[in-house]
Amino acid sequence: MSESGYVECDGLSIAYRSSGSGPLAILMVPGIFSHCELYHDFPQYSDFIARLTEFARVVEFDKRGQGFSDRLSAAPTLEERANDISALITALNLDDCVLFGLSEGAAMALLYAATHPSDISKVITFGAYAKACGSADYPHMPPADVRRAAIEHTLARWGTGETLGIFVPELAHSPAAQQLFGKIQRASCPPAAMRQYFDLNLQIDIRAILGLVQHPTLVLHHSTDQQVPIENSTYIAKQVPNARFEDCGPGGHFFWGNDNARIVATIRSFLMDRPMHQLDTQRVLATPLFADIVHSTEAAKAAGDHKWHVLLQKMEAQAAACIDLFGGRLIKFTGDGLLALFDAPGRAVDCALNLRKTLRALGLQSRIGLHTGEIELRGADIGGLAVHAAARIEALCQPGQILVSRTVTELTIGKTSLAFDPIGTHQLKGFDTPWPIFEVHQDPHYVSSTA
Repeated sequence: MSESGYVECDGLSIAYRSSGSGPLAILMVPGIFSHCELYHDFPQYSDFIARLTEFARVVEFDKRGQGFSDRLSAAPTLEERANDISALITALNLDDCVLFGLSEGAAMALLYAATHPSDISKVITFGAYAKACGSADYPHMPPADVRRAAIEHTLARWGTGETLGIFVPELAHSPAAQQLFGKIQRASCPPAAMRQYFDLNLQIDIRAILGLVQHPTLVLHHSTDQQVPIENSTYIAKQVPNARFEDCGPGGHFFWGNDNARIVATIRSFLMDRPMHQLDTQRVLATPLFADIVHSTEAAKAAGDHKWHVLLQKMEAQAAACIDLFGGRLIKFTGDGLLALFDAPGRAVDCALNLRKTLRALGLQSRIGLHTGEIELRGADIGGLAVHAAARIEALCQPGQILVSRTVTELTIGKTSLAFDPIGTHQLKGFDTPWPIFEVHQDPHYVSSTA
């Protein structure tokens, strides 16, 4: 038996399908396109899910913009996709669930695990990659130009089902299967919208966060996957501390097909294993924001003690409201500055832009620095190298600047309201190698969808 419904997230309806009632919960994080109802018209897919429901509750969903979920004017950012996962976990009582991510969904599952370790228990990936395009330091995927050419080939045939053989090779010569695959493509997302998803996905690079995934992780891949070579998964398995790699033999990019029994048996064995270590939920992937007032001593002298004290009180009240507005947590004020924490770098950067504007309205110039990395929760305070890095980046700022690390730029892909200008590499005090640093700007070509 299965049930279908909607969960609300950010004012949107996210469609889901829930099957089974086992003691475990598996949340399936979809790949590039999804349709949680129509895929069940493939007997092989339906069989795979049915085998999982023998020991688990399985929840599939359509990410925002696709399938039965609400449509969008632009492809969702990584943060917005993470919001969908969080909303489903909360609304459907999926505490301590297992995230099972396919392809780009695997990158989302790993990113979510690093950011919200207490929400889930384990991670499964299939056909995963850490970086969407090959480069000198990541030779496991084709370079961007080759990938773009392949995408154009796919989009030119979108809705025909002709590319089914790449995903499920055993169905490549079945006209009925191709027809159904084309129907799912058309129902999931039209080609113009799919181009936006592809463009965003080509920017995915989660290498910096793989070492922060604490959960037991099962990394699965077909050896003859034409879409994403198996070397991508062996790379991930080496970078994630508690990962186990399994070569699933010949097959396509999708996890379902003729070898369902073997793959599900591997998953079942993995899920029945008891973790050998305790998750440290005080260590999370997050974004610290440091801000301070430029020339505060001179400003205090010019204003006088009383006026300066009143101005600081006003600054603290407005800054606290700004941080709360963008979903952050105010850690502390530092006399002439502050430290705040965000679980999503895009919201942190949005807050920085708003905070700079707020301080300017008070006649104050600011410097703001951000970095995304592992932080340690210490009661009301925070610590860790990411906090030190954010402080060092803030120290590089000229008056009025907002500077961020490369990791922040990598994890805010798709956020079209932002522009990041490289300002070179800088040696941060206490760190061995130079860091690429970027200045944040509001993209002048950005037009709000609510305007």
